[in-house]
Amino acid sequence: MRFEQDGAVVVVYRDLDDVREALRRYGEPDELARFDLEREYGFTEEELTEWWTTATSAANPPTEAERAMLRRMAETGDRSGFYVQHDDGSFTRK
Repeated sequence: MRFEQDGAVVVVYRDLDDVREALRRYGEPDELARFDLEREYGFTEEELTEWWTTATSAANPPTEAERAMLRRMAETGDRSGFYVQHDDGSFTRK
């Protein structure tokens, strides 16, 4: 596994060994076990993408500010995070 220059973001490359190492370090124990089991049988490109996404997400969990933005987006239906929905249903820019 490699790190970006600022050291804040973990970069997980689409390599089986990098994905496994990220899951080992940051993922849930059952995820690593499932990954190892599925790896024995081989991955389709789609399955590798799913594991790579899981490993990258585990290595870079969202901050509290990002979680708050995602909650707002889910509540209001706003996918940008730049608008506030009012009781009358209208939106204004934050």
